Formats: sequence, structure tokens, C-alpha cells
Amino acid sequence: MILYYGTDLIGGEFLFRHCSSKKFHVELFSICFSVILLTACGEQPLHRTTFALDTAVTVTISPADNTAADGIFDTIRSADESFSKVCGGSSEPLTAEDAERINTVSEVTDSLNEKYGGGIDLLLGRLTALWGISTDSPRVPSEDEIRAVLEKEYSLPKEGENGGDADFGCAAKGYACDMILPEMKNINGYAVFSAGSSSVMAGEKKGGFTVKVRSPADSGKYLGEFNCGEGFVSTSGGYERFFEADGEKYSHIFDAETGYPVETDLTSVTVYFPIDEEYGGLKSDVLSTMIYCGGTDGLKKFADDGISIIAADDKGYVYSFGIDFDIDGESGYVLWNES
Repeated sequence: MILYYGTDLIGGEFLFRHCSSKKFHVELFSICFSVILLTACGEQPLHRTTFALDTAVTVTISPADNTAADGIFDTIRSADESFSKVCGGSSEPLTAEDAERINTVSEVTDSLNEKYGGGIDLLLGRLTALWGISTDSPRVPSEDEIRAVLEKEYSLPKEGENGGDADFGCAAKGYACDMILPEMKNINGYAVFSAGSSSVMAGEKKGGFTVKVRSPADSGKYLGEFNCGEGFVSTSGGYERFFEADGEKYSHIFDAETGYPVETDLTSVTVYFPIDEEYGGLKSDVLSTMIYCGGTDGLKKFADDGISIIAADDKGYVYSFGIDFDIDGESGYVLWNES
């Protein structure tokens, strides 16, 4: 997902994911330089990027407000610290603030699972570590290894406890967007924050915000774009983080029942919630993954519930619900029509 205002780049999905420190600094310089070139004329908004939540996070504020940007990044780093304690085997115990954040993510995810029967499991940290897709040495584990991990019972730590059995990959970035929303709303003008796969847009911007969705078939192209007001946007798909072994492609989104990457005929799912949706960032993040896992057969129940969705399948169709989506003519995709 790419967010634009006018012709200026705001942020991009997975641009810096899993970069080494040296590579990150090189790529960060390149993207910042591009932004400077794009905004050379007229009033220059503030663009700032740092590394957190396992990716590059970017904030754009117009008119420029360094104090607001500092506050947003401080909150993001604090969120990163909380989530790292349960997703990385940290020996640090959870503070009361950490526990409150972890409980919120768990409770909202559980409520969505109960409502839609989605089966999103936040306790797959041991499984994802076993596959190592996010490392430099991914592998296909044996059936015995997978079974051994799945047969164990895991739980989220409470205040004062520690533990690293969770994987908040489908929730952390979206919830981070919720956490910074109060600061975003206090900005005089407008602001856009992007954590790659999840973003939040707030404030008054003439003409609204334009979101461009990347093509899952070609990272250099776009499915298309849509215009929206203040809100949260999250995208899920298996096309950016994966590895290949013996001619098979294995993505980073797992089926909690089989222990293998989920099988789905969807390749990309984008979910939008307006700014006044409670936990709209977290919900957009979790639901984009849930809808992706459920495939095209499950799209209708989410659409019927009023959720705004853009989804692409493996046959070259794009499904648009609650969003006026303009498909890019060069994407190779066509809009699905029920008739």
C-alpha cells in the first residue's frame, strides 16, 4: 500500500522489512532523498522515517511540526518495546502499561474471531520461529517438529511475567496506529503515518487522501487507487514475505491447525475503517489477515457487515466492497462482477 497526497510519496509497504542495519541506512537515505525531490516546490511538509515494529515507519505532517512528530515516534517506540516483550522471548517482565496493551490486542482479536469465525491465533511465535521465514535461514520443518510445537499450550504473559510465544504480525502495526491517533488528531493541518502494511490518515486535507494499492503480482505496479477521508488502512498478503524450497513458495501467514502457510485463493486484501471506528487500526490489521486466510468464499460475510475491502485473487480479479476503487489499466487485473 502506498499513500499519496497530490503527487508526493508518503510511505510504502514493506520497503525496508528485514534490512540489515547498514542496508537500512542506505535505503533510508534513498527514500528520503526521493521525497525531498518530490516536495521541492511550494510548502514542504515534514517527512520523517525511523525503524520500528520490524519495518520502516514514516510520518508526514503538513504544515511541518517536529514536536508532533517527536511525540508520534516516542509512542511508536514505546509500542515496539511492549510488543517485543511477548514476541521475541524477552526476559523483561511486562509493566502494567505493557499488559494493558497486550490485553487490548488479545481481546479485540478474540472478539473478531468470535464474530466472524476467523481463527486468528496470536500465539504462533514458536511456529513462525520454527519456519524462520523472517530470518536469513528459512526452512521447511519436519512434520514431527511442527506437531511438537502445535501440541504445546501457550499463553500471553501477565503483568510482572515474561514470555515470547506470541506473534503479533497481524495486529501490532494496526494497534500502533490506534495508539498515536490522539496525537494525530491534535495536529493543525493533516498527518499521515505509515508502518508499511498499516497506516492512519488524520486531519483536514483538501480533496481527501489517495491510497494506492500495490499489485501482488508485480511489486513495481499497482492494482489501482481509491480516495478516502480520515481513517485506517491495512493490507495483508503472502507476496512480500516468503521463501521458496524445492519449487514451492511458502508465505509468512500460517494456518494454526496445520502448522503450514495458509492456503487461499486471495493474494492481497486491503481493509479501510473511518477514523471514528474504535480500534479501527487494530481491526483493519487483523481483519485484512482474516479475510486473506478465508479466501474468496468468505468475502461476502465481511462485505455484508459493511467492511470496506479491496481484494485480489489468483485468477486476476479484484473485488471491491464499500470502496470506489479505480483499477490501474496496466495491472493486468479486472474488476470482478457477480453478474
